[in-house]
Amino acid sequence: MVGVDFTLIDGLDAVTGQTILSEVGLESECFPTVKQFTSWLGFCPGQKITGGKVKSSKTRPVVNRAANAFRMAAFSLTHSRSALGTFYKSFD
Repeated sequence: MVGVDFTLIDGLDAVTGQTILSEVGLESECFPTVKQFTSWLGFCPGQKITGGKVKSSKTRPVVNRAANAFRMAAFSLTHSRSALGTFYKSFD
């Protein structure tokens, strides 16, 4: 249907790929930039700055199935021996 096999990406299975596609869709015209897409997913930290000091930089809570699918796919890489798993473990 899409022309790309998302299950070849480490961490993504068929259900996760279908969840992401059902939420985002095949056309990405509503997200002109990657920054807008990650902000919609709720992955960008919001910075509350007052007086030149950062008071908070938490990510905003979102109710988004695609964001949850991406988080589960990333967490599934914690025990993976792939290159993405090694990259993920380097941040721990």
